[in-house]
Amino acid sequence: MITNLTIINSMKTIPFNIIVIVIMSLNLMYVSCNKNNDDKNRVLGTWNLSIVESTTDNSFVEYPDTLDNLISIILTDSSVVLLDGYCNAGSGKYKVNGNSIGFSDLSMTEMGCLMVEWEDYLYELAYAETYTLEQDQLTIFTVGDVNLLFLKDE
Repeated sequence: MITNLTIINSMKTIPFNIIVIVIMSLNLMYVSCNKNNDDKNRVLGTWNLSIVESTTDNSFVEYPDTLDNLISIILTDSSVVLLDGYCNAGSGKYKVNGNSIGFSDLSMTEMGCLMVEWEDYLYELAYAETYTLEQDQLTIFTVGDVNLLFLKDE
């Protein structure tokens, strides 16, 4: 009788154990999703390109403060990035996970203008791998030619 009772008790606890495992898994997925949302929420907003840093020799060039227009990216909560150049505009998609950041499907209009070199730096986003965020400064590190430093738009 004791053997049968043990088997019956074991059978009753198996579904409970499965339920506990499922609940814990769902909890972990929820926490993971919230973490990704927190990561993404940190970078939301408008960011103005301020400095480009060469990935080969670490030299850098600052955006000319004599220009009227800024070159910006707008990271939206719908994972869309809007590109706002000196005289061109575009869009794409982005994804943030921890300190990793990636951009895809980037496209811009191609109207000729004097500051096309600075607009072209926005294409480096396609090579983005990681980022750092310190107060109002977003630095995007790439495997391309330059790293991009943006300042939060006020």
